[in-house]
Amino acid sequence: MRADLALPASNSSQSSMAKNKIIEHTLYQAAYQRLRECHQDPKDGFPFAHLKVLGPSGSGKSTLLRDYEARHPRYDEADRTLVPVLYAKVPPRPTIANVAGALLRAMGCPLWKKGDADDRTEHLLTLLRECRTELVLVDEAQHLVDRGRTKTRALVADWMKATSDESGIPWVLAGLPRTQLLDDANDQFARRFGSELTLDRLNPFDDDAVRVIGGIVVAQTAEFRINLAPNIDPSDLARRVGFAADGLIGYITKLLAKVARAQRRDNSRCCDLAVFAQAFRDAIWSDAPDDRNPFVGSLSKLRTRLTDVNEPFSPQNDALGEA
Repeated sequence: MRADLALPASNSSQSSMAKNKIIEHTLYQAAYQRLRECHQDPKDGFPFAHLKVLGPSGSGKSTLLRDYEARHPRYDEADRTLVPVLYAKVPPRPTIANVAGALLRAMGCPLWKKGDADDRTEHLLTLLRECRTELVLVDEAQHLVDRGRTKTRALVADWMKATSDESGIPWVLAGLPRTQLLDDANDQFARRFGSELTLDRLNPFDDDAVRVIGGIVVAQTAEFRINLAPNIDPSDLARRVGFAADGLIGYITKLLAKVARAQRRDNSRCCDLAVFAQAFRDAIWSDAPDDRNPFVGSLSKLRTRLTDVNEPFSPQNDALGEA
């Protein structure tokens, strides 16, 4: 087996996905199908096209990409390891050399720190070709905007455009909405990655979205083995959870995990709204006043999302953890 192609047969993202059940709601399924089409088009004889996946923190971008990679695992042949789908994250302080290095490391290359930007890029392109990679998934793309100076941002965007084109396969960049600022840094990048997919929050004011949230709550209460109090109305709970998590799947999961822990800690037979109210304080907003806690009092009091200044989903809090 060639040493430069002897890559690991599995990676940490695949093993972690096995431990976490994914709630495949309708919007998730549609996004997954869009990735599948991006992957499949070249195989069907269509020109390959790059894609940006944008959305707020907690909307499920990373989960989507890791899930897609996990369903297309690498495998060994006689002389090499094949990597059909490669998933990697942009480093917090991106340069051309360390972005190329991050992709090499994700590939499993032991020489990912060796060489300058040109050396790493050439090595990456060689491995993508020899390991027959069909799709590259690049997460945390907002770091290309956040950490680099304008000149660095433009250079990395140009490298991303040139390298993705030279690879001859589709690339997917996922990040927060401000990732779009890369389009301003490089016109050719904007044209190459002009196709966009948005994973947005589920609006708690929208009845259809609340029904989706309700399905997620049902699935995750079963997964976490949460016993709900008999006086809890499922549709009422779904809307309350929608407000509490601002319709973001990652925060729904955090909230319900706290409810499950409280149930186990207190050895409770069932969880009422008081348990949810405390879980909201523990998981999302520690000093939430009762009139802004979705699980205290009447739901009719909540006429706005929790997006005011100093509230958990204020636009100023765009650095909330990714899920």
